[in-house]
Amino acid sequence: MPLYQSEKNWMEKFANIIPGLKSYRSHEFRRDTDKRLRDYLASRIDGIRKIIDDINLDLTNQKKIDLLDDVDNLNKKIRKLADMLRHASYGYTGVFDQVKMRDAELDRLYSYDVQLFENINILIKDTDAFAGETMDEPLIKTYRDKLKILETLIEERRVIFNNPEQSIPENNKE
Repeated sequence: MPLYQSEKNWMEKFANIIPGLKSYRSHEFRRDTDKRLRDYLASRIDGIRKIIDDINLDLTNQKKIDLLDDVDNLNKKIRKLADMLRHASYGYTGVFDQVKMRDAELDRLYSYDVQLFENINILIKDTDAFAGETMDEPLIKTYRDKLKILETLIEERRVIFNNPEQSIPENNKE
């Protein structure tokens, strides 16, 4: 949400006067937005983990002990995915950081963020369906494969941030 001229404080007005500082400031807004988005996505994944916790409890109550390790491993994987997002590098580097991100790289990151958002929404729907199914090994494997897709997206996003000049794999270009 852009600030209206009357809402700008003296520091923001000053930043608009100094050449280059205004664009740096807009990058900082993008950085903050990126952090908020990643926190939101991580919280959505945490919600998935709570459903998996409930599944684990149901399995315990049903005395399906043989599946508990597999479901617990899913839970650990989901926690790892949330942490990967939550603690990922910001979407813009500061003035003195070694890796510099230009708008093109930020746009690539945002493209991944959209894919992450879409995949997390699909995973939430799948988790709800997963919770209603009779638990068995093939169902757990299918769910694990879907988690792997999400993990790959998160990892590719990290690669873009750490090496902004690296090209996007062909299958992920839009």
